[in-house]
Amino acid sequence: MALKVKLKHKNVLTLDGEEVVKNVKPLISKYQVIVVTEGNKIIGYLTSDEIGKANDEERLKDIIKKGRSVLTITGKEDPLEILNLMVRSHIDYLIIVDEKGRVKGALSIDDALENVKRMIKNQD
Repeated sequence: MALKVKLKHKNVLTLDGEEVVKNVKPLISKYQVIVVTEGNKIIGYLTSDEIGKANDEERLKDIIKKGRSVLTITGKEDPLEILNLMVRSHIDYLIIVDEKGRVKGALSIDDALENVKRMIKNQD
């Protein structure tokens, strides 16, 4: 039986990389993750902590961690495979997209671990 990925971070803000930090800071308390785009392409994500530490005049695309993988999932994948992907890729968040590539949420490493625990518990 397939287990659906349970999301905690459905409320994800998607912003263009040209946006400046000072315009985002007032919004950040509502969001754990900000997905940064260029056109329709996801170029990275930022956490609320990263936004809080950034200079107000910086553009979002300039403060994205260079070299950090940005991976997407649909949320239909096996929870153990998702956790394994995150550990192997050394990433804290996966961006969840629909079949058209539109952002639907984010999955943290903690969420992924909880999904695996739930899957194991349901097998007993």
